[in-house]
Amino acid sequence: MVYFLYGEDSFRALHFVQKILKGKKYKRMDFEECEIKDIVSQISSYSLFSSIVEEENFFIRGEKMSSLLQIPDAVINDENKIIIFYFEKITQDQLKKLPFGVKIKKFKSLKGASILKFIQDYLTDLKIKYDNEAINILSQYCGGDFWKMATEVAFIINKKGAKEILGQDIYYLAEYSLKQNAFAIIDKAFCRQQGKSLKILNDLIQKEKIDEFKIIGAINWQIKNILTIKELSLRNLSLSTIQKFTSLKYFIIKKSLEQSIPYNNLNSLLKLHFDLMKLYFNLKRLKISPQTLIEKFIYSLK
Repeated sequence: MVYFLYGEDSFRALHFVQKILKGKKYKRMDFEECEIKDIVSQISSYSLFSSIVEEENFFIRGEKMSSLLQIPDAVINDENKIIIFYFEKITQDQLKKLPFGVKIKKFKSLKGASILKFIQDYLTDLKIKYDNEAINILSQYCGGDFWKMATEVAFIINKKGAKEILGQDIYYLAEYSLKQNAFAIIDKAFCRQQGKSLKILNDLIQKEKIDEFKIIGAINWQIKNILTIKELSLRNLSLSTIQKFTSLKYFIIKKSLEQSIPYNNLNSLLKLHFDLMKLYFNLKRLKISPQTLIEKFIYSLK
């Protein structure tokens, strides 16, 4: 039995492969590493000697197919063997000339209600409980990026220690992700990489449609981290003690301590915090765009 999968949605294609080959032994081969004739040769040899060689299934993946597949009918009609090809790119001419009997399936990017349906099916396949709010928010948060969706689902499951996802879990995830981006904005700015900071900011506002007030709140979270860690370090406390006191990750503590170096005392950091709060309260009152105000704050960092 031969499947031919193609299309740009590699996540759904690989998810389909996992379902088909679940519990079965199979050999994976990458088209870039070997010629298509070598692959077919190996498949044919397994078919010829199937009576004395342990049955083995195949999964072959490549970016694009440069030559047509020449698969023997005996292989295509063998119900005991599964061979799956997956190419992201293929021409219509190549598609039309595939051998008769090959099962063809296209995986194009999903939109709208189809995204909701796939997320539901994905969670159901993994036996993860969910509510409708979780599905709606997850689809809005990740869109058709199912690689991101799978990563976030795994994060929530590991965090909760239970195979369940509720709407409130996604809100927590969005807050966590926003804080990560805010940390990156501040870190790049302190490393004199304002251009990268501004790109992260622009992506949050323009692509992810995050409210500017929420972004400032997340940036303020990191500014307060720097302020707190600076104060504790001035007491000559060790990093392990600071970690116990703040419950922050060691990496954030270490980077925050580095970010505080240009500020000789707490007053200069307090002023930075005050300037950000002033920006927050003036965001709607001033005629300048909120994004421009945040960009000016980023440029003010030492």
